[in-house]
Amino acid sequence: KEIIAINGSSPAFIYLYAQAFVEYAKSVDIDETVARDLFAKSLIGSAKMITDSGKSLDELIEMVSSKGGTTIAGLEKLREGGLPKAVEECCKACTKRAYELSK
Repeated sequence: KEIIAINGSSPAFIYLYAQAFVEYAKSVDIDETVARDLFAKSLIGSAKMITDSGKSLDELIEMVSSKGGTTIAGLEKLREGGLPKAVEECCKACTKRAYELSK
């Protein structure tokens, strides 16, 4: 049941993440359709790198992060905002609910 958060429910979590980027784009006057398309292409490219590059996730993050650059600034805010912990809690809640539903 632990796999459900990683494989079964994760599309909804990814859509929520994408939605936040698209909402930001709209707030700075970037067309929603353009933002959705650009973000989707980023997801596709990122997924391909995860599956095909042979690199660890840490290596992939480092590859696209320039010291002192824009990506580092954004990553710091995601970490400060508790993204890794929020994902952990999300997965735990999903797993807990899967066990409850299986009773």
